[in-house]
Amino acid sequence: MHPLWHQLHPHQRQFLTQIARIIADLGWQGYLVGGGVRDLWLAHTQNQTITLPDIDLVLDQAPPHALTELIPLITALRPGATVQPHPKFLTCDLHWSDLALDIALARQETYPHPTANPIVTPATIHQDLYRRDFTINAMALALPPGDTLLDPLGGQNDLQKQYLRVLHPHSFRDDPTRLWRGVRYGVRYGLTFAPETLGQWQDTLASGVYEFWRQQPGQAPALQTRLRAELTYLWQTAGWVRAGRWLEALGAWACIHPELHWTGALERTLRYASYGKFPPTCRTELLLSYVPAEAREPVACNLHLPLGAQKRLGQLTTLESHLPLLLDLSVSQICQKLDPYEREFLYGVLVRQRGKTQKILWHYLQHWSQKTAPLNGEDLQRLGYRPGPEFRRILAQVRSAFLDREITNRTEAITYVTQHFPTAEPGQ
Repeated sequence: MHPLWHQLHPHQRQFLTQIARIIADLGWQGYLVGGGVRDLWLAHTQNQTITLPDIDLVLDQAPPHALTELIPLITALRPGATVQPHPKFLTCDLHWSDLALDIALARQETYPHPTANPIVTPATIHQDLYRRDFTINAMALALPPGDTLLDPLGGQNDLQKQYLRVLHPHSFRDDPTRLWRGVRYGVRYGLTFAPETLGQWQDTLASGVYEFWRQQPGQAPALQTRLRAELTYLWQTAGWVRAGRWLEALGAWACIHPELHWTGALERTLRYASYGKFPPTCRTELLLSYVPAEAREPVACNLHLPLGAQKRLGQLTTLESHLPLLLDLSVSQICQKLDPYEREFLYGVLVRQRGKTQKILWHYLQHWSQKTAPLNGEDLQRLGYRPGPEFRRILAQVRSAFLDREITNRTEAITYVTQHFPTAEPGQ
């Protein structure tokens, strides 16, 4: 058994050993690949035992039906998995509460054009390693009791040098999200891009290929759904602020829009959002609020954000232009202006504001919006008013008076109703 296996927690090592026996009985060879090998190598250098949250396995030269045979045997070995096959990509995902396992046939990829989804075909384990993003993720460790470590591209050497190195000159042209993943790896592991890799990124960015394909609807998933996924991973990264600044230094935000930049104002807004525990989708929405107003909704559509997010970004300019007018309004008038908007939307606007407008939004969301009239429909019926459309107008006016402190309790509210709505005579 290769020494790297001793860095893996015994429970996971036992599970993989059981899977290895099943694969061997079927006549195939399995490998741990990608980030798992990288993390075991790093753990070995620090004499640590680790548990992998994500495990990627590759079957070398297995037949096309291999996954169909193997997956039921694994789920019987460890029940409770959610199984998601991806036959187009020759892979299958299994998810338990504490583990994500991806099993794939060894494959190679060709890209019809830059930023497209790859076309996947069966291959050998060596060819599989050559399709990966960085050398540090292009290693394969034979499942136990095997002791073979495949490292044809020098991943161990680059880990020692703390380098991120792509595998071929067209790597970023094929898939710009590789740079985003590289930045996350760099922040997490203290790595930097190898000089030639940095040059390849700069040349690709300067070529204009991303801007060209970004404007081709539905033709550039690496600049759409895959990039949106990378943004979600970014917000989940402990060093997301450093990553954001690094992406700015690399010019990578242009992949979303050429005028999007990681400014101090954007960073402060996202920091405020992180304190409020905004979900990752909301942080992406806030990010897009810093592209030019006319581009917000189209960019959100391009990234396949939910329709609600697209709508909110389209409304943002109008609402923010009206916010200064709130300074001269009463509390009830402010509520009338803001009540039609979703709270999620207003929280997003809140973290973008500064000064008095931010304070007004904060008071609205924390206090005023939650205040209701000290009377309800049943109270009005007891006072002798007949149910009907008029109820809503009466209660709205009572709430306004309550918000503006013209009344402060239920007794005063009853008096207010009888004085202001004399035409609605009891019993008629």
